[in-house]
Amino acid sequence: MKIISIDVGTSSVKAAVYDPEGRELAVSIKEYFLERPRPGWVEADPEVYWEKTRAALAEVLARTGRSEEIGAVGVASQGETLICLDKAGAPARKALVWLDTRAVEEAHLIESQFGAERIYRVTGQHEISPGYTASLILWLRRHEPEVFARTSKFLLVTDYIVYKLTGRYVSHRALYPSTLYCDFQSGAWWPEMLDFLGIKAAVLPELAASGTAAGRVRCPGLEIPAAAVVCPAPIDQVTGALGAGNFQAGVISESTGTVLALCGVTDTPPYDEQRRFCLFPHAIEGRFVAMPWASASGSILAWFRDNFVPGLDYESLTAEAAAVAAGSDGLTVLPHFEGINLPVRIVEARGVFWGVTPSHRRGHFARAIMESVAFLLKDYVSILEQAGIGGRQVISLGGAARSALWSQIKADVLEKPVVTNRVNETVCLGAAMIAAAGAGLYRDCEEACRKMVQPKRTFTPSEAAGTYRSLYGQYTRLNELHRSFYDGLRDAPGAKEPNHG
Repeated sequence: MKIISIDVGTSSVKAAVYDPEGRELAVSIKEYFLERPRPGWVEADPEVYWEKTRAALAEVLARTGRSEEIGAVGVASQGETLICLDKAGAPARKALVWLDTRAVEEAHLIESQFGAERIYRVTGQHEISPGYTASLILWLRRHEPEVFARTSKFLLVTDYIVYKLTGRYVSHRALYPSTLYCDFQSGAWWPEMLDFLGIKAAVLPELAASGTAAGRVRCPGLEIPAAAVVCPAPIDQVTGALGAGNFQAGVISESTGTVLALCGVTDTPPYDEQRRFCLFPHAIEGRFVAMPWASASGSILAWFRDNFVPGLDYESLTAEAAAVAAGSDGLTVLPHFEGINLPVRIVEARGVFWGVTPSHRRGHFARAIMESVAFLLKDYVSILEQAGIGGRQVISLGGAARSALWSQIKADVLEKPVVTNRVNETVCLGAAMIAAAGAGLYRDCEEACRKMVQPKRTFTPSEAAGTYRSLYGQYTRLNELHRSFYDGLRDAPGAKEPNHG
């Protein structure tokens, strides 16, 4: 049996084929563009999600051949993005993407009604974002009542792809806590929130546990056997943690991609009195994930390369960074290009390059960016440790895990081993594990994880760890000055109150 999996991200769809040992046989990536019709509005045509998914599936099936060997399909996606379908199963409007900020007033109304602490206790979400699905549904009800009334199903992206594959409305309950209308412990809908939004459970998909088949493939034109089962997966970060081998309490994984996201696994819900991170169920029943995240990480290096050294590939840029000594000859970066999330939220904060001299070259800037993300990672690992969620090592995934230099910097800064795996597309691999369990290939997701994860390399702390210990202290002091600067702006006469969450 072979397993095929789908990961619908914010800007691309990935499809991959795996064998039962977790070896990646083929992968296809199909990119698409989001629509921004007004400032703060971010939309996508749901049909584009499906068209790109079909194209990616067709490509990996053509590469591997023998499509009759496909026994299961796993589906994962971004969270929160809202898709509205009418009674005929057609989109009632463009999808409202999780990056959308139009529903600021609606987010405030939800918080005023329920309170941040209660929302955290029920849903596990430490903030009430305008991009969360509840905020978006309330915005539709208030501003597009005709669309709201015409909507027969309110879905997330995973649900839509599962529907297109099977004709059934089934989702994974670990996808839904960040909608703000699902109880993250029970995996059931939150009736009071549904009442406040003006919707019934009937307009939502059925919620299922890991390894539960939504149905079998019923999609003409796809060369996937009709006997193949289709299994929804948790939100992409949790699915990626499973795909990276993070399934036991006391283990931390981190993904350095567009954002920096950590997953610390526990056996009990790790509520944080300061609400510094959100909580999700794990893909494995009875376990939970604490997830602090930052708005920018690997995207900072991409920004630097695209704007200042266009045409230079990452391998060449990394080689220049590797030639620079630890500490980048005094160049320090504060990586808050899209605000600060923790320990307090300051959306107005911006990035800083400190200590720049005429002797600094692009290799210094590239290395300093890598070091700053490692320092930010250390901040977040420390927050998890303060909450009693520790780990002897950190599993690294995401695009940055391909860089041996970046992985070594992280090991030196954290003073912990950093482990990378052979498969980089860990969300696809995690979805494949869930599908393998759903097809009966493995007893459950834990067994699938043990069988399908293939470690690649372990980076242990080097002599540079001592240097970074000192530099982290400097980075921390600069962060304190940075935050006090924005506090000063808040206190200035006539200044608006900054958003400290």
